[in-house]
Amino acid sequence: MKTISTNILQSNNYWLSETFKEILGDIKEVPEYTGEVKGTILTEETDDSEIMGQVGIMSREECISLLIHLTQKQKNGEEGLLLTNGYSNIIGYVKLDDGRVLTVYALWNSDDEQWYCNGYKPHAWYVGNQFLSRNGETVSLSPEKTLEPSDTLNLSARITNLENELKSLVDKIRKEMLLLNQDKT
Repeated sequence: MKTISTNILQSNNYWLSETFKEILGDIKEVPEYTGEVKGTILTEETDDSEIMGQVGIMSREECISLLIHLTQKQKNGEEGLLLTNGYSNIIGYVKLDDGRVLTVYALWNSDDEQWYCNGYKPHAWYVGNQFLSRNGETVSLSPEKTLEPSDTLNLSARITNLENELKSLVDKIRKEMLLLNQDKT
């Protein structure tokens, strides 16, 4: 089995958070990732627990292998499976030796031209972020929330979806501000 050195994560193309470094630990090599991967863009706010229930927990080695595999395909922020528009790509979930489960995610920072790699405690993700499923499986979070894999959506459809979500959020904030102003009078 072919392996990849994790030293690649020390290059200028990566910024690693302290939590991600903790996940990486003393892992020096990982097996080369060879499976299929699909991305699913979130169309509504979704908790990690719901996503994790569908995609499961990975070993630290598998998660790091997948992250390296995908980010190296887009090492300069090129278009591809991973989002490079500032939204997060949820690579997977890992369980540390102390029992904590962390979300591993990467996002492209176009200002610094780097992949930001981080680990975070499970929380809710906003519309527009995406999670990855291994073995090319399409994942349905719940019967009423079937999501399309991102690789079947063309870029203009993704942009239109994000613009609509942004307009909706702005309208919601405006309404809240109006209510707050009315309460003050």
